[in-house]
Amino acid sequence: MNIKKYRIKANLTQRELAEKLEVPKNNVSRWERGEHKPNVFTVMAIARVLRCSLEELMEENDENN
Repeated sequence: MNIKKYRIKANLTQRELAEKLEVPKNNVSRWERGEHKPNVFTVMAIARVLRCSLEELMEENDENN
């Protein structure tokens, strides 16, 4: 997933993204590190907040963020 890439592109901190999604900040950190994956409804919300498509968000990372 490319959450970190699009979060940075949207100029949001992990805390700001978490607040917009109404989830704990730790969730965003874990998603970005690949420790956990958000459910499908959360993925749709992330894409909406970060203004990217689901396809862009779900593409495999070239980096291991």
